[in-house]
Parts: sequence; structure tokens; C-alpha cells
Amino acid sequence: MKRKALRMRKGFRVVITSRRGQVAEMVLAPGDSEGDSSNRHKGADQCPQVEGGKLMSAFPHSAVPGAGHVWALSRSALVRVRAV
Repeated sequence: MKRKALRMRKGFRVVITSRRGQVAEMVLAPGDSEGDSSNRHKGADQCPQVEGGKLMSAFPHSAVPGAGHVWALSRSALVRVRAV
């Protein structure tokens, strides 16, 4: 089993890699966004978790629950998130 403490600094980092997957950390400041109309992760599902604050998902346009929530995005899902 691999584990690592997250730094919680602004930006994106892959923090753990295994033969079958990766764990990444992405910290967005309020008002910042990530992704665009072509943001699709074709090869992998994603499970973002909100540690603090709230996110707004633009594709589809909906509020994402705040701190302590996680959601599942199937591969090839079109996603853009903005910290609010």
C-alpha cells in the first residue's frame, strides 16, 4: 500500500502512481477554473473529492457538494470545474 501526505498548495501534482492507476492533487483558488470544452480523460475514470470550499461544474452546469464530498466521473466525461 502506498500513501502520501498532500501538500494542499495551489496547482496540480500526481502524488502516487501504481501499475493500474494514479492519485493526483489539484488545488484551485476561489475564482480559478480547470478544464475546457475539450477536457476529457479518455483513459480513466476520475473521483474528485472536495476538501474545502465549493466547486461549480460547468459541463454539465451544476453545483458540486462542498467539503467532504466525492463524486465519480466516468472516462470521457466532459468536465470543467471552478472554485467558488
